[in-house]
Amino acid sequence: MTKDADTLFKYLVAGLIEAAETDFRYPYPPLWQQALNMLTAFQIRHRTPIPNTLTGTLALLEEPIGEWWPGELPEAVTAELDQDFTLLFGGQPDDWAYEFLESEGVAGMATLAQFQDEITQTGMKRLRDLYRSNADTLGYVYVVTRRFIVENPVTTLANIQQTLGNLPLIRLKQVADFYEAEDEFLNEALHQGQFWRCPHCQSILNWVDGTPRCERHSVCGRLTSGYRACKLLAPTGNLLRLKPSMVRRVCVPGLPEVELYDWAKNLQTANSGLVSVFLWPGVDRYDLQLCFADNTSWAIDVKDYADPINLGRRVSSQSFYNLGQLRWDQGYYVFPQYRVDWNKNYVELFNRAAELSIQVKGVSEVDFKNLVIRKLAQLTEDA
Repeated sequence: MTKDADTLFKYLVAGLIEAAETDFRYPYPPLWQQALNMLTAFQIRHRTPIPNTLTGTLALLEEPIGEWWPGELPEAVTAELDQDFTLLFGGQPDDWAYEFLESEGVAGMATLAQFQDEITQTGMKRLRDLYRSNADTLGYVYVVTRRFIVENPVTTLANIQQTLGNLPLIRLKQVADFYEAEDEFLNEALHQGQFWRCPHCQSILNWVDGTPRCERHSVCGRLTSGYRACKLLAPTGNLLRLKPSMVRRVCVPGLPEVELYDWAKNLQTANSGLVSVFLWPGVDRYDLQLCFADNTSWAIDVKDYADPINLGRRVSSQSFYNLGQLRWDQGYYVFPQYRVDWNKNYVELFNRAAELSIQVKGVSEVDFKNLVIRKLAQLTEDA
């Protein structure tokens, strides 16, 4: 494994993310130009075909990495994954490109710094810090606020005020800062005189050369077969849309968290064995807590990552918060079912890469629901 290959890979991923911000238009951003130069040099060195145009290069990057990478694969691309992962999906960086840059923490790259600064989970962290010192009495405010953001990628200042205005300590400007004003996204989102909403996350789509794109294109585009059945939304001049990083990092991954919570709450109404269900307990110590009639508790963290091996390595040194009312007997990393549908080996690869205690394991969404149902059936049988 050569250091040069690893360096090229980092530049290529970071350059792609930078260039995608301007739809790969000329003049190219410096980091992207440097990445292209390095890639060409590698292709010459290893005598692999060199596309004659940028269009050809981008088409190459839509192919599995293992099929076109010049020479020995970089360390980040494991033999188990090289046939599955692409740098681009539908002309946009795939999810795992962002995951890779974040996990690498590559110093000295302006694009990476901008990318990390844009991750407005720092804003969510400020909300967490605001309420964690009084989690028992004010934790619900965080839950209401975060759920509002997940379920309202498009809103108005009036709606924010009406929904959140009476909550204690909430800073409405801080919530509004997660959004961009209509005049900021008008040029990239207006198509045929209308806005169009993503059928999956409900954000307003951008349009690139007449083609719709959501900020989490590699998820939303796949799940909706290219945004079929997207709904029209007329411009008003007062609309707010979640900023790109909020859609990628909070809204889209938050949907399976909220959906799993709603599923468990509905189950609770018909099953006395499920005593309580909490969303983001302790102000987001983990995603869900399920408490059962036998005085056992489960901690759940829903993880929506493209790369199960990288995810497994990232959680290896982590553990679920396990103090006070948030103590648990069994912990689960639950993966949205679409991740497992897209990669049949996802759960196996994650559990193999992660160093987890016997009380914690990764499971698919469907398998987790079956575990809950079996647990409740056993409690009924033992009653």
